Amino acid sequence: MISDYIMGQKEVKMMLDQSYKNNRLSHAYIFAGDKGVGKEAMALYFTALVNSDGEVSFESPKTKAIFDHDFINLFEISPRKNEIVKDDVEALLREFSKTSLVEGDRVFIIHDADKLNQKTSNMLLKFIEEPPLGVHGILITNNVSNILPTIISRCNIVKFKSKDKSILYKELIESGMEKMDASIIKELTNNKEAALQILEDDSYQMIKNIVISLLEASKEIEAMTIIMNNISLLSDQKNMRMLLDILSLMIEDMLYESPLRFNDFKQLISRYKKASENDKIERELKSILECIRMLDNNVLARNLAYRLPIILFR
Repeated sequence: MISDYIMGQKEVKMMLDQSYKNNRLSHAYIFAGDKGVGKEAMALYFTALVNSDGEVSFESPKTKAIFDHDFINLFEISPRKNEIVKDDVEALLREFSKTSLVEGDRVFIIHDADKLNQKTSNMLLKFIEEPPLGVHGILITNNVSNILPTIISRCNIVKFKSKDKSILYKELIESGMEKMDASIIKELTNNKEAALQILEDDSYQMIKNIVISLLEASKEIEAMTIIMNNISLLSDQKNMRMLLDILSLMIEDMLYESPLRFNDFKQLISRYKKASENDKIERELKSILECIRMLDNNVLARNLAYRLPIILFR
């Protein structure tokens, strides 16, 4: 339920409600926090708030239209091919240069705002500096540090709290998910529905098995064989990111006395830890995190896949 995401961020909701009541809403916000913690739902709630005289009813036709992303005073932009494109920002600027056809404040939402490049950031900056009356902007991001500092300085940053992983883990177990899968998937998302979707994805099961096989391999040639046998799957950027995320988190757990995230893989992690010195594990973790950074900068997933056996065995 959308309302569950909103009530899961009660402090943010109360702040927005109080700001509306006191006529102190900002013209621009950055909603920052982990994926799946309700940032989009709260942005839509904000749109309903400023178009419902401060009294949001989730059953009203207007609120339903807003949460269906079908409301005339709402304009949304999302990345195309991992970037917010110039044409979409120009369309936003054209739209808000016109007079609204209905009463109420207008809201634009930019999803994954950290994907704004220098040019589109500067275009948006000029608009944020002098927005038309009755216009509010919400920039949603998982990584606020990648947003242009001059934009950050002109927005109110609203930080969303992360969902307790132990609570999500319990919810997934209660939904019928196997413990080992719940142990991994709770680290890949912050909401139950997305977690269940990951479980249903055939790629996830294959990637999980690849990670386990890599950690169980005793020689570099074994690890390379595993990669070669699955190179088609790992050539996909999304699949490779999932593998690197899981592998990095498991290896990070090895630096502690007992696994903090993956208790259901305790034997596997302990066995790997006993066979490696902490210095080696730290080097592996650093190299895998570097692979994640490179993947985010569009280095080919296939090339990074071939590096993994070297990282794990040298």
